[in-house]
Order: sequence, then C-alpha cells, then structure tokens
Amino acid sequence: MIGIGLKQYDHIVSVDMLNSFVKNLLNNVVHHNDRPHVINNGLLNSIGTAASYLLLLPWNAYRYFFPAEIGSSTDPISDLSLFTLLSMIQYHSIDLMPTGANPFRDIIHTIQDLDFADMGTLAPNTLAISMSKLYDTIIRSPSMEKNLLLLYYLLQNPNFFRYVQSRTDIDSLIMPSLHILYSSFEEKPQQVYLILIVVLMLTQDPLFNANVHSLIIHQVNWYKERHLLDISLGGLLMVILIKSIVFNLSKLRDVYLHTNCLAILANLSSSITNIHPYVASRMVKLLEILCKRYLKLKQNNSNMSKEGSPIDQQLEQQLQENALIQSEELQTHSDFLFIVLQIINSTLTYRSNFNPHLIYSLLHQSEYLKSLFNDENLSELATNISNILSFFVYELSVANVQEDWPAERILFFLESKSKQIVAPPNEQEGALRFKYEEEPNSHEFITPYHWQLSPAASTTDIDNGGQKTPTLATDSMSNEFNNHSGSSTPPNVEIQIITAPTPPLAQDPGHNINMV
Repeated sequence: MIGIGLKQYDHIVSVDMLNSFVKNLLNNVVHHNDRPHVINNGLLNSIGTAASYLLLLPWNAYRYFFPAEIGSSTDPISDLSLFTLLSMIQYHSIDLMPTGANPFRDIIHTIQDLDFADMGTLAPNTLAISMSKLYDTIIRSPSMEKNLLLLYYLLQNPNFFRYVQSRTDIDSLIMPSLHILYSSFEEKPQQVYLILIVVLMLTQDPLFNANVHSLIIHQVNWYKERHLLDISLGGLLMVILIKSIVFNLSKLRDVYLHTNCLAILANLSSSITNIHPYVASRMVKLLEILCKRYLKLKQNNSNMSKEGSPIDQQLEQQLQENALIQSEELQTHSDFLFIVLQIINSTLTYRSNFNPHLIYSLLHQSEYLKSLFNDENLSELATNISNILSFFVYELSVANVQEDWPAERILFFLESKSKQIVAPPNEQEGALRFKYEEEPNSHEFITPYHWQLSPAASTTDIDNGGQKTPTLATDSMSNEFNNHSGSSTPPNVEIQIITAPTPPLAQDPGHNINMV
C-alpha cells in the first residue's frame, strides 16, 4: 500500500514529508507515546485529494499493518510505530522500486545525531534524531527481535555506528544477545542469524574489539558448563562462538553459521590480550576438533580415490557424487582450520607475552599440529606455531621444571620467557579482516522474518514484489554442509583479508564470498 502510494504520488511526496513521517515514528519509539485517540476523519476522506492522502498516510499505514482486531487497547504505539517503520524500510518490489532504492531506508542510513548536530549547518532534507535515546531504547531489550532488526538497519548508518562504538556500556547491548546464542541456538535460528550479523558488523571496528577485551564481566550466572568469574566480554563472546561452532559441527552443519562465527573470532583476534584460561582451553579444543575431523575427511577422501571403478554405471555415478561432496566438505574444513590456525599464530607471534594461558593450553595439546606439517595450505601456519611452542618446551627443559610445579608458577615462567620473543612490527601482522556486506536480495531473508514478528502476519497475506511471503522453516537444517535455502538464507558476508595469499573460502549457494 505504501509503495503504491509513493509511486502514484511521487510528484508531490517530498523528502521533507518522508522525513517528517519517519521522525514521527521514531519519536513514538523513543518516547513511548500513548496510542492516539480515534479521530473523525470523514471530512478529509470526502475531499478525495492527494493532500488528504498524504495527511492520512501515517494513520492509514497504521490501520493497514495493524488492524484493530489484532492488537488490544493496551498495545503501546511505540511498538506499532516500530513495526510500521521496519515494514517501510524492508519493503522491496521490483515493479515499484526497479532500481532497488528505498527512500525510507535511505533516510535511516543518513540520520544525524540531534544531540551534536548543528542545525544551522545541517544538510538540507536530513533527519536528525537523538542517537542516545535510540540506543537507550534498544538496550532496554536488545535481544528482542524487533529491536535487533532496528539495530541491524541503524548500524548501517555511519553516524549511529560511531555512536555505538563510543559507548562505555557496550555490555548492555551484547550480553542479552550472547544469552540467546547460548540458550536458543536451535529454537530461534533466524534470530541467531541476525545476532551473528549484528555482532560481525560491530567487530569490523578495531576500537570495539579493544573495548570488549578490556571490559571485565565479574560473573556470568546463565553459563552452566563452568562458573565463569572475571572474564572479559570479548573472552565470553569467544567462548559462546566456539560453543556454537562445536554444536554446529556435531548437529546442524550449517556452513553459514561456521563462516559467521569464525569471522567474528578472527576480527576479535587482533586485540586478544590476557586471555582467560577457559577461553584458551576452548580455543585449543576447537583446534583439536577441527584437526580430527579434517584428518579423518582427508583419509576418507584418499581411500575413495584409491578404489577402482565399479562395473555398475549407476553405482559409479553415486560414488562420484559422494566423492564430490566429501571433497567440498574437506575444502570447507581446511578453510575453517586455516582461520583458527591464523588466529592462534597471530596471537602467539605478536602478543605471546600477554597470553600465557594460551601457550599453556597449547603445550598440553599440540600433537595435532605435526599432522599438518605436510599439508599444502596449512603447513606454514602449523610449522610456525610449533616452532614457537618448541621454544617454550626448550626453556622448560633447561629450567628443569618439576612435575609438582603448580600451574601458577609455570604460567609465570611462560610469561617471563615470552618476553624474549621479538615480535615483528604490528604493521606486518597479517590479520584476517571480515566485513559484512548486504546483498541486493537480502529482503528474501529479512522480509519473511519481519512478517513473522509482525502482529499483522497472522491474518494478512503480504504481496512482496508479486510473490507471497514464504513461510520460515525453523527446523529444516541440512544434514550436510549446505546453507539454508530460499527465504531463510541470510544476507552475504564479504571477506577482506590482509595477509599472505590463502585459499578462498568454499562457495555455498546464495552467498558470494570474496577474498581481497
């Protein structure tokens, strides 16, 4: 309805009118305004002019998306305004918007901060809203789906992105989302996708990564596997991501989830200092699991290539298909293992004196590195990590370390010896840089997810560019390393890497993963 209105009245709908409409909706959201009284608009309806249509546009949009019988009289207008705004932002129609331009999205992406904007020098047709009030509204319930969607769009606004990075209470934004990742990984896959995307967007900024590693969480009550005390927010984020990867490896086997989780870990790795002992042990455990699976797949792939061709043609075709699947799965594991090795290698090479717990954990579980020495893609990283560990093994033997030494004494020894390692200049560090980039067809994921949340979705069939909104499948995870297909496919992740030439990540349907 709104899209049709924009097309029919594009000669009179000005940017100022759209700005005013969006501003009113956002003000309702941040100020929690009450529901407006029902007005008698019979006179305006009788006029039948374009002007009356524009005046009634917000109210008509409200009545269309949120019929009276759906919401109760106690529904806050802030929620209804937020759903209306999200509907406008994500609306996509090739017929109505052939260039893909969405004026509401353009407005959201260019909003200025009212608290710091100089109204005299503000660019024409630019909307200014208090970023602090928007942020405070979101962190009241940051893991709630509607707030996640709003945060997803606002983070694409450079002004809001910079404001979020300047906040010192970033834990209020991140902790509830981590709880969702920890407790509802299977039950809420679409919400998990969106949380991972939002966190990935945040970790693109080195300042955010440094802040989360320096912010200490004194106690995490909802983490059941271990009683976590005095762990950094960045360390807790790494623990939850590693747990998600291990769970995904064993049950879901979704390549997209692996890629996103490892991308966030890689972005965080450039600021890893004083890593918590539990984080170090989980990182080494992830390396062990990936090594085991990779070596097993490599052995199976080698055995299959040695088998002779069967006489039966149908059986031969099936074996070829299985070989192709195993080859792709092997390459995927190789790529994931490369990222983990790169994270560990960078941490040991440039920040070993700040991470004795990681060295300690690796010394206890380093036997799998030797099996990678002859691997074409992984040998360089595995060899360098092994060489660094050999230095510490030698120093421990020279010092005649006894078995009865307590862990604290060994850690102190490792920390003191790590200072002898001369780290290369920081500018030479080959760091993995992962960047989120929204694809033009991202509406295929966002639209059905949004309408699943909308109060109008239960009674209204939405026409999305000539196609009905597809139903989300929340439990159709593939048993192979394949992505979700159709409407539940999340937007794209573009990978930018500053390092030596490396093998590209495996392509999966619906995602273009590029390496620069």
